[in-house]
Amino acid sequence: MTFRKPKSWATNIKEHGAKPEPIVDPQHLRRSEGANANMSHTVLVVEDEPNIVLSLQFILRQAGFTVRVARDGDQALRAIDDYVPNLVILDIMLPKQDGFAVCEAIRANAACRNVKIIMLSAKSREADKERALALGADEFVTKPFSTRALGKMVKDIVTIKKPVHQAK
Repeated sequence: MTFRKPKSWATNIKEHGAKPEPIVDPQHLRRSEGANANMSHTVLVVEDEPNIVLSLQFILRQAGFTVRVARDGDQALRAIDDYVPNLVILDIMLPKQDGFAVCEAIRANAACRNVKIIMLSAKSREADKERALALGADEFVTKPFSTRALGKMVKDIVTIKKPVHQAK
């Protein structure tokens, strides 16, 4: 019995002309030129409610985004230190650090100057919306929301080069 040596990734590319989809571990995605060269825009979902996370992951991946998840404010800031996303979907009411503090920290980080932020909240008070926008959020969405509409909003925001919300 003879054993064939498995073909290398480079050999498969030469023969088939296509690279396999990259495997992305959302918990350990690191900064590097090669890691993001062929990937779509990256969205960090910062939400502690599992059902919302699942629906957002599904709709955003279907739309072609790379999705990473953080379940609390501290985890979100660590994830951003590891890899700066194109957009953050950020819940206000989070364990450890609330969304307002996370938004403020993102805006204070020079590496994140182009990161777009959509804040989510079960609170519909105008004061919360004003505070979120004053801290640098690009959009404010009140729960419950349509995941499809939010998916469209994400697409629109990442394709716009200038800030979505401009203070008057």
